[in-house]
Amino acid sequence: MEPIRLTPARPAWALCLLQSSWERLGDFRLETGFRVREEGDRLWLQGPSFSSALERRLLALPALERHQITADGNLLPRGTRLHLGALPQEGWMPLDRWLELRPATPSSSTLRQLEPVRVRVVGSDRETEPSLLLTDMDTWKDYAVRAPAIRLDPLRFAAASDSRVVIQGTPLPAVRGVRYVERDGVAVPCGFRWEPAVAAGVLRTRAGTGPGDLLLLSRDGSMEIIPEEWIIPVTRSAVRITAASLTTATAEPGIILEGDEDE
Repeated sequence: MEPIRLTPARPAWALCLLQSSWERLGDFRLETGFRVREEGDRLWLQGPSFSSALERRLLALPALERHQITADGNLLPRGTRLHLGALPQEGWMPLDRWLELRPATPSSSTLRQLEPVRVRVVGSDRETEPSLLLTDMDTWKDYAVRAPAIRLDPLRFAAASDSRVVIQGTPLPAVRGVRYVERDGVAVPCGFRWEPAVAAGVLRTRAGTGPGDLLLLSRDGSMEIIPEEWIIPVTRSAVRITAASLTTATAEPGIILEGDEDE
């Protein structure tokens, strides 16, 4: 009996990005069926069909082009019906293998090389739903004690000794404050992005965050860590107790957030 030979799933999509953004692909090294092809100063990435969660991660990549791949192998740009021909069949390599052959990977050695480079927070034209809010304790308490429980259940919060509060979750409360977009444990103010455009995991490793910690980037490029144990579920009693502890100055220092302003 002839052995059954497994063949990889047919590619269902492809995207193109600049070679300079290759480190962003490190977040996908464990995905099955991802392949990459170099083409001058560009990289092509393709893979099989994906879940909505994976699609959101792929949308975070700074892609120059995004395509579906039809049954006959032609490229179909997102939002159009015009086929653009097929990608070459040669020159593709599994993503995990390709990353291993790069001169550097997002590791401790890479981070040492990045130390002289200052992370900057610059403007971005990408619109993304915020999932984190920085406000003050008075504003937060006033909302939390009046809001219905269904509005509080999806949220978590952490408070600093200077009475500033970070609220995490969606939908966020409609109160004054600075809203942030979070990706893979790194949060940046809405309308901004970090540069160089390294993977979120590189920033987290550089900052020394734990698995559940939150790394907050301010507009001046400074990084602040919110430890996982400081971020707790929202209940009215938890908010009241935290507010009282800040009033009596018994709270320990939590997060130090600089360069933010009310919106």
